[in-house]
Amino acid sequence: MSAALWVSLVGIVLIAALGFVGRRRATDMAEWTVGGRRFGAATMWFLQAGEVFTTFTFLGMAGLAFAGGVAALYSLPYVPLAYAGLYWLAPRIWKRARAHGHMTMSDFLHGFYGSRALALLAAVLGVVFLLPYLQLQITGLGLAVQLATGNHASGQWSMVIAFGLTVAFVLWAGIRGVATTSYFKDALMLVVLLVLVFLIPAHFAGGIGPTFTRVLAEHRGLLSVHTGTYDSTWFLTSMVASALGVLFMTLPHSWPALLSADSPRARARFQMRGASQYSPA
Repeated sequence: MSAALWVSLVGIVLIAALGFVGRRRATDMAEWTVGGRRFGAATMWFLQAGEVFTTFTFLGMAGLAFAGGVAALYSLPYVPLAYAGLYWLAPRIWKRARAHGHMTMSDFLHGFYGSRALALLAAVLGVVFLLPYLQLQITGLGLAVQLATGNHASGQWSMVIAFGLTVAFVLWAGIRGVATTSYFKDALMLVVLLVLVFLIPAHFAGGIGPTFTRVLAEHRGLLSVHTGTYDSTWFLTSMVASALGVLFMTLPHSWPALLSADSPRARARFQMRGASQYSPA
């Protein structure tokens, strides 16, 4: 077994182990779902970073950059734009949810609109449309391991192992397990991003500036918005649609992190940090 495969498997198991030890005694569903609403701004930051810095950052955006050039940069402004609006909207959602004991998007919609059918529809659609997102993450992990090891079977087994361990520690520890793994995983991903942005360009081209000079000379299309599929219209509509989706909390998996804050101030502090620091995935 290669060293790269060992490192991959140890990393997967270590993250899962952190998820298992993150459990606290769950006295009720609120503890499992939203951590008893006791998370501060730092934990909020890592929880939301887990939604932002994902496999799509490394695989999806890289592939989109090769296919669409600068059009891939649509992903940079939409999260800061959305979080600027969430700075005002999220504390209002949090206050109402805490007052009425809401723990999910469906709970909130049912309480706000008084419609059980709307709540059920949101829950069903949330599960249906979340499945491709989960598939992207698991498949991306397998492809990353396969690329590192040069072994197709290792990628398949890593997907199976990662999926099983993730389901197990989430069922065992709930959102606290997710928060515990986020501290470690997100720190690693930020380190990897720094390596990709600074060290690799410095090693192969002498820095970021020379890297872009080389790309401009050899692959000019990567530094322009293409005509056709990934044109300026695609760029604008993708950015607007994504920003509206984040701003109005259309993704059900983003609600537990919001509702787990210990106060509106913790949420507001996080929004200020997120709007200035995050790039999306």
